[in-house]
Amino acid sequence: MSTPYSSKAIANRFIEMAKEKGCTDLSPMKLQKLVYFAHAWFMAFTNKALIKEEVQAWKFGPVVSDIYFEFKDHGNSNINSYATELRFYDSGLELITPTIDDADEDVNAVINEIWKVYGGFTPIQLSNITHAKDSPWDVVASSYGNELPKNIEIPNALIKEIFQKKLKDSRND
Repeated sequence: MSTPYSSKAIANRFIEMAKEKGCTDLSPMKLQKLVYFAHAWFMAFTNKALIKEEVQAWKFGPVVSDIYFEFKDHGNSNINSYATELRFYDSGLELITPTIDDADEDVNAVINEIWKVYGGFTPIQLSNITHAKDSPWDVVASSYGNELPKNIEIPNALIKEIFQKKLKDSRND
Protein backbone atom coordinates (compact mmCIF):
# COMPACT_ATOMS: atom_id res chain seq x y z
CA MET A 1 0.00 0.00 0.00
CA SER A 2 1.23 3.49 -0.66
CA THR A 3 0.49 6.79 0.97
CA PRO A 4 -1.71 8.24 2.11
CA TYR A 5 -2.58 5.78 4.85
CA SER A 6 -5.46 5.77 7.25
CA SER A 7 -4.48 7.77 10.34
CA LYS A 8 -5.42 4.66 12.33
CA ALA A 9 -2.69 2.66 10.55
CA ILE A 10 -0.12 5.28 11.58
CA ALA A 11 -1.53 5.33 15.13
CA ASN A 12 -1.33 1.53 15.30
CA ARG A 13 2.34 1.63 14.36
CA PHE A 14 3.01 4.05 17.22
CA ILE A 15 1.03 1.83 19.61
CA GLU A 16 3.09 -1.15 18.47
CA MET A 17 6.32 0.82 19.03
CA ALA A 18 5.18 1.95 22.48
CA LYS A 19 4.52 -1.67 23.45
CA GLU A 20 7.92 -2.76 22.11
CA LYS A 21 9.72 0.02 24.00
CA GLY A 22 7.78 -0.38 27.26
CA CYS A 23 6.29 3.11 26.96
CA THR A 24 3.49 3.59 29.49
CA ASP A 25 2.41 7.16 28.74
CA LEU A 26 0.95 6.78 25.25
CA SER A 27 -2.25 8.67 26.02
CA PRO A 28 -4.67 9.80 23.32
CA MET A 29 -3.12 13.29 23.37
CA LYS A 30 0.39 11.95 22.92
CA LEU A 31 -0.74 9.63 20.13
CA GLN A 32 -2.48 12.54 18.36
CA LYS A 33 0.68 14.61 18.43
CA LEU A 34 2.89 11.74 17.21
CA VAL A 35 0.57 11.07 14.26
CA TYR A 36 0.52 14.81 13.51
CA PHE A 37 4.31 15.14 13.59
CA ALA A 38 4.72 12.04 11.41
CA HIS A 39 2.28 13.52 8.88
CA ALA A 40 3.93 16.95 8.96
CA TRP A 41 7.52 15.75 8.63
CA PHE A 42 6.59 13.19 5.98
CA MET A 43 5.12 16.00 3.88
CA ALA A 44 8.21 18.13 4.48
CA PHE A 45 10.47 15.36 3.18
CA THR A 46 8.35 13.87 0.39
CA ASN A 47 5.76 16.51 -0.64
CA LYS A 48 3.12 13.78 -0.11
CA ALA A 49 0.49 13.45 2.60
CA LEU A 50 1.02 10.58 5.03
CA ILE A 51 -2.61 10.35 6.17
CA LYS A 52 -5.91 10.50 4.30
CA GLU A 53 -7.82 12.47 6.90
CA GLU A 54 -7.62 16.20 7.49
CA VAL A 55 -5.91 17.67 10.52
CA GLN A 56 -8.13 20.07 12.45
CA ALA A 57 -7.27 22.92 14.81
CA TRP A 58 -8.80 22.17 18.20
CA LYS A 59 -8.29 23.97 21.49
CA PHE A 60 -5.47 21.63 22.54
CA GLY A 61 -3.73 21.60 19.18
CA PRO A 62 -3.85 19.66 15.94
CA VAL A 63 -6.31 16.76 16.00
CA VAL A 64 -7.27 14.00 13.59
CA SER A 65 -10.88 13.36 14.57
CA ASP A 66 -10.77 9.62 13.66
CA ILE A 67 -7.97 9.15 16.20
CA TYR A 68 -9.78 11.27 18.78
CA PHE A 69 -13.01 9.29 18.59
CA GLU A 70 -11.22 5.94 18.48
CA PHE A 71 -9.28 6.54 21.71
CA LYS A 72 -11.14 9.23 23.68
CA ASP A 73 -12.41 6.66 26.20
CA HIS A 74 -8.82 6.14 27.34
CA GLY A 75 -8.79 9.63 28.89
CA ASN A 76 -5.22 10.26 30.05
CA SER A 77 -4.44 6.54 30.32
CA ASN A 78 -1.96 4.53 28.31
CA ILE A 79 -3.36 3.08 25.10
CA ASN A 80 -2.79 -0.66 24.78
CA SER A 81 -5.36 -1.65 22.15
CA TYR A 82 -5.19 -1.07 18.43
CA ALA A 83 -7.49 1.08 16.30
CA THR A 84 -9.91 -0.74 14.05
CA GLU A 85 -11.91 0.13 10.95
CA LEU A 86 -14.87 -1.33 9.14
CA ARG A 87 -14.08 -2.31 5.57
CA PHE A 88 -16.90 -2.82 3.13
CA TYR A 89 -16.68 -5.59 0.57
CA ASP A 90 -19.12 -6.91 -2.04
CA SER A 91 -20.05 -9.69 0.35
CA GLY A 92 -20.43 -7.53 3.45
CA LEU A 93 -18.18 -5.90 5.99
CA GLU A 94 -15.25 -6.84 8.12
CA LEU A 95 -13.57 -5.30 11.17
CA ILE A 96 -9.86 -4.88 10.44
CA THR A 97 -6.81 -3.48 12.21
CA PRO A 98 -5.17 -1.08 9.74
CA THR A 99 -1.41 -1.43 9.39
CA ILE A 100 1.51 0.00 7.46
CA ASP A 101 3.20 -2.18 4.88
CA ASP A 102 6.56 -3.36 6.32
CA ALA A 103 8.09 -2.82 2.87
CA ASP A 104 7.13 0.88 2.90
CA GLU A 105 10.61 2.02 3.90
CA ASP A 106 10.02 5.78 3.64
CA VAL A 107 6.98 5.72 5.90
CA ASN A 108 8.56 3.39 8.43
CA ALA A 109 11.77 5.47 8.48
CA VAL A 110 9.85 8.68 9.22
CA ILE A 111 7.76 7.02 11.93
CA ASN A 112 10.90 5.60 13.56
CA GLU A 113 12.53 9.04 13.55
CA ILE A 114 9.41 10.68 14.98
CA TRP A 115 9.47 8.15 17.82
CA LYS A 116 13.19 8.83 18.46
CA VAL A 117 12.71 12.60 18.50
CA TYR A 118 9.28 12.98 20.13
CA GLY A 119 8.55 9.67 21.87
CA GLY A 120 10.20 10.72 25.13
CA PHE A 121 8.13 13.88 25.51
CA THR A 122 5.06 14.01 27.72
CA PRO A 123 1.67 14.67 26.14
CA ILE A 124 1.68 18.22 27.54
CA GLN A 125 5.17 18.92 26.17
CA LEU A 126 4.06 17.73 22.73
CA SER A 127 0.94 19.87 22.94
CA ASN A 128 3.07 22.88 23.83
CA ILE A 129 5.30 22.23 20.80
CA THR A 130 2.28 22.17 18.51
CA HIS A 131 1.12 25.48 20.00
CA ALA A 132 4.43 27.26 19.32
CA LYS A 133 4.30 30.67 17.72
CA ASP A 134 4.00 30.44 13.92
CA SER A 135 3.21 26.71 14.02
CA PRO A 136 0.44 25.57 11.66
CA TRP A 137 -1.97 25.37 14.61
CA ASP A 138 -0.99 28.87 15.78
CA VAL A 139 -1.44 30.35 12.29
CA VAL A 140 -4.95 28.92 12.02
CA ALA A 141 -5.93 29.70 15.63
CA SER A 142 -4.63 33.27 15.31
CA SER A 143 -6.71 33.83 12.20
CA TYR A 144 -9.77 33.22 14.40
CA GLY A 145 -8.55 35.33 17.30
CA ASN A 146 -7.89 32.06 19.17
CA GLU A 147 -11.67 31.44 19.33
CA LEU A 148 -11.61 28.34 17.18
CA PRO A 149 -14.91 27.19 15.75
CA LYS A 150 -15.42 23.45 15.42
CA ASN A 151 -14.05 21.44 12.51
CA ILE A 152 -11.55 24.02 11.24
CA GLU A 153 -9.00 22.35 9.00
CA ILE A 154 -5.28 23.01 9.18
CA PRO A 155 -4.56 22.77 5.45
CA ASN A 156 -1.91 20.28 4.40
CA ALA A 157 -0.34 22.99 2.25
CA LEU A 158 0.20 25.14 5.37
CA ILE A 159 1.58 22.24 7.40
CA LYS A 160 3.94 21.28 4.58
CA GLU A 161 5.10 24.87 4.02
CA ILE A 162 5.92 25.45 7.69
CA PHE A 163 7.64 22.10 8.20
CA GLN A 164 9.63 22.46 4.97
CA LYS A 165 10.83 25.83 6.29
CA LYS A 166 11.84 24.14 9.56
CA LEU A 167 13.70 21.51 7.56
CA LYS A 168 15.47 24.12 5.44
CA ASP A 169 16.38 26.19 8.51
CA SER A 170 17.76 23.11 10.29
CA ARG A 171 19.98 22.33 7.30
CA ASN A 172 21.33 25.89 7.28
CA ASP A 173 22.39 25.78 10.94
